[in-house]
Amino acid sequence: MQLLKAPGLSLRISIPDYQRQRKVSRDLRGDNEVRMMRKKLFVALVIMLAALTDAQQSISHIGGLFNVARVLSGIGTRTSCVTRVYAQEIAPANAQGDMAEREEIDQSFQLTPGSRVKVSTVSGPVEVETTNGDTAEVHIVRSAETRQELDCYRMVVAHTPSSLIIRHEQDCATIRAHQRVKLLLPRRVDLTLQTISGNVRVGEINGIVRLDSISGEVTLDHSVGEAEMHSISGPLNITVARLGTRGIRMDSISGRVMLRLEDSLNADLTVNSINGEIKSESPYVTLEKIGPADFRARIGQGGAPISIETITGNITIQRA
Repeated sequence: MQLLKAPGLSLRISIPDYQRQRKVSRDLRGDNEVRMMRKKLFVALVIMLAALTDAQQSISHIGGLFNVARVLSGIGTRTSCVTRVYAQEIAPANAQGDMAEREEIDQSFQLTPGSRVKVSTVSGPVEVETTNGDTAEVHIVRSAETRQELDCYRMVVAHTPSSLIIRHEQDCATIRAHQRVKLLLPRRVDLTLQTISGNVRVGEINGIVRLDSISGEVTLDHSVGEAEMHSISGPLNITVARLGTRGIRMDSISGRVMLRLEDSLNADLTVNSINGEIKSESPYVTLEKIGPADFRARIGQGGAPISIETITGNITIQRA
């Protein structure tokens, strides 16, 4: 027993009792820490299970391994391995963006020279190859997340001897759907692609090519006629061999432009309102700045116009 004195105060403390109290306090604090750690581990386990459930749902709805990887970042190597196996099992049905329920359309038609071909409202890629013949071949894969959603819309293919029209029609307000369109067309047609949410590739067309409201990468492999492109959100790759009288006109482009020109081409290039850089890697094209965001160049002997207006992105000019 020890007596502590202070002015106006005296306190008796038993040293052994004090030590026992400290030991009991430490034991209680340790028990509390153990209980708290158990709670944290339980909460972490619940979060991991929820993440795994969400990841599997993401795989079912999206079918993409990279989406799952974002959901599962940081969960652990073992979980990632299990997820990869699950994604690989469903990958074959979704390798090209197709959803769980799908239907294929294969048709062929005869088209006269100068026919009009129009494809509109496609949620997916559109590829157009060309041939010297007069037969048009249509291959469409349409899909949806559920059978009910697949039955809610149609891909209509309408044909006459001088026209081919492919369009999307839908009964339900909102559906999860995807389409792939591949066409084999005679070269001597006029082609219009409108409201496409996916990449577009077009082969050699001897008529007029019109592209409007495209969200994706656009490639014109071998332009030999006339082309009009409006409201393109994505990279634009154009190879120009020769031009018709009206040339090529582009406006409202959001993305970089790669312009590849044949050495024999004669054209006049104008660029207005560019928010980006423009450069020529061709020894036959010398750019002249004519305004704060405006340029021009004579290609060969000059000729049909290549006009680019209102572009947000860089322009590169190369030899084809």
